[in-house]
Order: sequence, then structure tokens, then C-alpha cells
Amino acid sequence: MNILKKFFNSIKSNLLVTYIIIGTIAMFLAFIHVILSYDNIIELLFHISKQNINMIFRI
Repeated sequence: MNILKKFFNSIKSNLLVTYIIIGTIAMFLAFIHVILSYDNIIELLFHISKQNINMIFRI
């Protein structure tokens, strides 16, 4: 019980750091989610059509 009390007190004293860490993890997960939810990430990033991609890479 004493260990939990110390743990929560340390979180309270470093609240800004805790929020920054949680926010960073959340943003990272959101970024991964966005990348995985798009099939054509090249089209998304460069705003070019599939035809242009085929011409560039000679597929």
C-alpha cells in the first residue's frame, strides 16, 4: 500500500511530465493508426495519382 502511495505522489509531483509522456504515446498510436488505415500511403503523402506513380516507377 505504501508503494502505491509513493507511486501516485510521484505522478502528482511530475504531472506535466506524465501528461507529456501520455500525450506522446497517444500521438504515436494515432500516427500508426493513420498509416495502417491508408492503403496507398504514397498517394496520400505526395498527392499524386496511381497513373503518375506507374509512370515514375515504370511499373
